[in-house]
Amino acid sequence: MLLGALAACQETTLRMVAANMGIELESLEVEIEADWDARGTLAMGDYPIGLTAIRCKTRVTVPHDVRGERAERLLRSAEKYCVVLNTLRNGVPVASSFALAQRPSRAEI
Repeated sequence: MLLGALAACQETTLRMVAANMGIELESLEVEIEADWDARGTLAMGDYPIGLTAIRCKTRVTVPHDVRGERAERLLRSAEKYCVVLNTLRNGVPVASSFALAQRPSRAEI
């Protein structure tokens, strides 16, 4: 889900920035890869739990009249304003709580 959120955010942000700049995108492709070892999640030993690296490749094709500083600004702005990308890069405090409720047995009712 995390990788899907990153891909969706990259794509949506790039489309919004392009629209704001008046640039029509001819194509847009986002590819996400991550490294992880399932053994950690499955408690199969002393392995890391969670992703250990993420790689995001975004390829954009724009019309031939969009080049130079304008094209570079499109990419820089899309990277700058992607919320999920920046959250992952900068980290954020996360509070988590788990609660357990038990339903009374029929004998207790």
